[in-house]
Amino acid sequence: MARLLQYSLLLLLLTSWGASAQSIRSVQHGNWENTGTWHINSLPIDGDSIIIRMEDTVLITNPSLTFNIPMHVVIYGGLEFDDGKLNLAAGSTITIESTGVVFGNGKGNNDKIRIGSDGLWTTKDGPIYGSLVWGQAPLSATSLDFEVKAIDSEYVKLIIEGKISSKIHSVDVEKSLDGVQYETLKSISVEEFEANGNSAELEDFYAVDGNNYYRLTFTDVDNAKVGQVVKMLNFSANQRDFKVFPNPANGHSDIQLTSNLNEDYRVVVLDSRGSIVSDQNLESGSVLNKTIVNRNELLKGVYMVKCIHSEGSITQRLIVK
Repeated sequence: MARLLQYSLLLLLLTSWGASAQSIRSVQHGNWENTGTWHINSLPIDGDSIIIRMEDTVLITNPSLTFNIPMHVVIYGGLEFDDGKLNLAAGSTITIESTGVVFGNGKGNNDKIRIGSDGLWTTKDGPIYGSLVWGQAPLSATSLDFEVKAIDSEYVKLIIEGKISSKIHSVDVEKSLDGVQYETLKSISVEEFEANGNSAELEDFYAVDGNNYYRLTFTDVDNAKVGQVVKMLNFSANQRDFKVFPNPANGHSDIQLTSNLNEDYRVVVLDSRGSIVSDQNLESGSVLNKTIVNRNELLKGVYMVKCIHSEGSITQRLIVK
């Protein structure tokens, strides 16, 4: 059975490719201004690109967290505000992926997120779920589709289609296992891409269980790096699968599980701070409509449902409205 877990297109325009700017990802639940929240064990600075993993919720409590050079924030997990504010420079982007959410609490109707002079969100607006992009998207990729999908749990196929800007010279197709360090799979010239009917396909036979990151990096005619498109795929080589429903939960239903794991496993439900709200062991075999947590045990918010098996774990995000 083909297992496709596809994330929507995330766009990162690198308006400044300076040596100080870097790609930073979260490694745990934590405050934005806690160095332990980030894989580099230091805080993000102006111009950085930020990835909040699906497993993590990053909390902003600073009443004026401000960055003066464009940066790019990609939310696979949660971005939570507790009387905090995020002010980004004009030209920045915030991408909320299909698994992501922005939420929080605070006093008054003041903007909690601003890009330049534009107020984008206040806590009065309520939680914002993906997929959507706030801010400016790169001109080099606005008409380009980039699809990443698992084929029969055996390999990953990458499909690139559309029109590339005439200002672009080539596109590097890259891969990473941590979202930070990338290796080039193939470099494609615009001439080669257009000669192939404005499309290209690649196969990755070395995908690993868990998160695999794939990136397109654009180089312009002056040999400058001008933008990136990144996608993440959670790959399972052993056809393990499980589904949590209803999701989002509407507030009146128990949370149930359907799975096909042919081994004993453990199902853990975590809240946005990483605290366990449900933990149970299930026996080997297919499970249909198994209640894993009663609705009245959950407050509104974002939860992670982790299925732990002998070779790792599979995680899904659960939203309770």
